Amino acid sequence: MRRTTRLGLTAAWTAALLWCATPATAHHTSLQVPLVPVPGTASLVLLSGPAHIEFIPQHGGEIRFVFSGAKDRTTGKSITALGNTLEIDLVINGIPEQKTFPFDIKGSKARGTLPGLGLAPFDLVEVKAVAMLDHAGNQFGTMGLKYPGPSLSSALIQVFDTPSDLHLALTKDADVALTTMKGGTFTMRLDKVSPAPRAGNKAELEIAKNGGAPIVFEFPFAINSHGVAKVVANLNLGLVAGDVIEIRRIDLFDADGDRFATLGIRIMGQTP
Repeated sequence: MRRTTRLGLTAAWTAALLWCATPATAHHTSLQVPLVPVPGTASLVLLSGPAHIEFIPQHGGEIRFVFSGAKDRTTGKSITALGNTLEIDLVINGIPEQKTFPFDIKGSKARGTLPGLGLAPFDLVEVKAVAMLDHAGNQFGTMGLKYPGPSLSSALIQVFDTPSDLHLALTKDADVALTTMKGGTFTMRLDKVSPAPRAGNKAELEIAKNGGAPIVFEFPFAINSHGVAKVVANLNLGLVAGDVIEIRRIDLFDADGDRFATLGIRIMGQTP
């Protein structure tokens, strides 16, 4: 069962503060998100140290991952595990694709760079899911946050072929951050969305806490006359040390319910 929480007061308050805001110049084009352990898995691999995956808009699209401190779940000792697989579900210019990459864990560590996606500038890459699987196909890692730990930091991109008339500017920021601070804090910023002004929009964040049922948070927002919108909201997740938050999706919808922006990268550099 999926639970939905509407966080309207904080969103409305922060949006009101931005009616006189000055849009910033573009700087946030990549996606970097921690990798966290999967609760209840049969895998012997336990992600217990620093781990993250990064999606880079240069070189036609590049994906890098790195982690250290992996342990054997039963012994708690450093692990060497061969024959693992990284699976990434993407939507590239509206077409779903899955990318896979084999890797080994040696002395509790692993890193890799996937072969380039071979894309061209302004191609749109939605990031839907990341799974790390052991040699037996048991998932042990996914995108998410661990308390305490690092945050998600990402660009938001236009949904390819969206029916919405709302469009993100190519030369301004659209980004999102999610942290475990203060029980979980969601921050979203859009600069120079057109047409503007526009009310009745919402952002949706879907997560799962400690392997439980999905929870969907809704954040209403308006776009001011400058094309600017912002949400800052506390999720009040009541986190304690060791809690794991799986990130399922982050989507933006217009007043008609059409999805117009989502988590991902816009390609900025050609394949060498």
